[in-house]
Amino acid sequence: MVASVANGFSRPVQADRSDAGTALSPRWLLLSAAIVIFILVASNGVPVRTSSGFYIALLAPLMIIGRGVGRVLNMALSRANWPVTSALLLFLLGNLISTVATPTDQSVLALALRCFIPLTIYLALVHLTIRRKDAVFLVMALCAGCAFMFFRGLLAYYQEWGVPDLQTVLWSRYNLVRIAGYAEATVGNVGHMGSYVALVVPALLQAMVLVRGPVLRATIVMVVLVGIANLIVSGSRTGLVVLLLALFVFVLSLGLRRATVAFLGGIIVVVATLPNWLDLFADAEFLDRYLPILGTRGVDVSANERVSSIEIGWNTFLENIILGVGPDMSFGYNMYGVPHQSFVHQFSELGIFGGFAFVWLNVVVIAKCMAAFPGMRTSLAGSFRFLWLLGPSCWLIYGMAAGITFNMSFALVWVGVFHAMLALASANILPDFQTSPRPRRKEVALSEARNRSLGTLPGGAMAQDRQESRPTNSVRL
Repeated sequence: MVASVANGFSRPVQADRSDAGTALSPRWLLLSAAIVIFILVASNGVPVRTSSGFYIALLAPLMIIGRGVGRVLNMALSRANWPVTSALLLFLLGNLISTVATPTDQSVLALALRCFIPLTIYLALVHLTIRRKDAVFLVMALCAGCAFMFFRGLLAYYQEWGVPDLQTVLWSRYNLVRIAGYAEATVGNVGHMGSYVALVVPALLQAMVLVRGPVLRATIVMVVLVGIANLIVSGSRTGLVVLLLALFVFVLSLGLRRATVAFLGGIIVVVATLPNWLDLFADAEFLDRYLPILGTRGVDVSANERVSSIEIGWNTFLENIILGVGPDMSFGYNMYGVPHQSFVHQFSELGIFGGFAFVWLNVVVIAKCMAAFPGMRTSLAGSFRFLWLLGPSCWLIYGMAAGITFNMSFALVWVGVFHAMLALASANILPDFQTSPRPRRKEVALSEARNRSLGTLPGGAMAQDRQESRPTNSVRL
């Protein structure tokens, strides 16, 4: 099914008539887009007045009005963007129906923060027409926001724990009192860092190939490494698995030759350093933390609790199969807060229609990402399209395995970044400049022969006129 959907979505994004040619999006729109991305990625709603939901709810509608409401809707509903737009609208409709059926203050607020405000982000950023350097500028805005979040988290962790040893890294997340500072500095719950990394780091990995210059590339590498450090501190096993998947895709995106060299190099490094880290897998504490079923306890308590949360969520769905219990209302029915599986989570909250709408959103996004992969090495727009689709796809895959989080109170975080990335994947990206090719020598010779036969080049002035009439490179807009 996914393969057929991917084939249907494999058409390249074409500029609509209003953006025909090289009509670039205005500079103010580009700067506004960078600000939106930075705020969404960097804001965690602590303190509440810094929540991205407040500022984006004002900024995104102004961007839509500035671009023209009708023009924005035409681009969002164009043939190339229709699959994603329609999937987002179906998910919004599922949330709306469930909220109307079970209206509470919490569900109404969740409807606004989960659907309506993020949809304005999508509309504000959909189908920009920008240069390559502008696309890199937006990627660096994402990188800056991630750096703000990641460094803030490590600083809070260092202030509480200092330079940690292995035991501290493995078990600090379970000391709820001391880890509270790290959680407040980042995404509110130490376990949510895995889904945050799954959303933003895959895009940064792909950006390392696309950016030019050692400074920008080194900056992205540094932010990725700091992000991985946060992931290790959070101890999210699902996050680590999704990160390995993103690294595998990153290596494949380098091309067959480079991928082969990278895989062989990795194998050589692993074998050469085997004595240094092999003992780690025999360490009882390491096994108890990451593979507890093989450790001294012989049971994975965390996995058992996740299974129990899924069973409770499924029973909640069966009891409220038509309309669900309402968006963000799982906490009143599930002792674990929410079901730790995104499909069951949405079916229990939204009912059968909203649940299938969310499943379809997963299919559409992941299928478009798969369809974009072959074209990432053949076109500039294809490369950036895959970059912006990979993060949302990895986030959805994470949710299938460990549950999904949309927002942190009034900070949009995941759902806001998700909609922004989907919109930027539809951008029409042009080269920084284009020059027309030099005239071929044969064409010049024929032109001179024709002029000579017509007598337009006098003998005495022929050389001078030929020099003056020689074509030069011209810049094609």
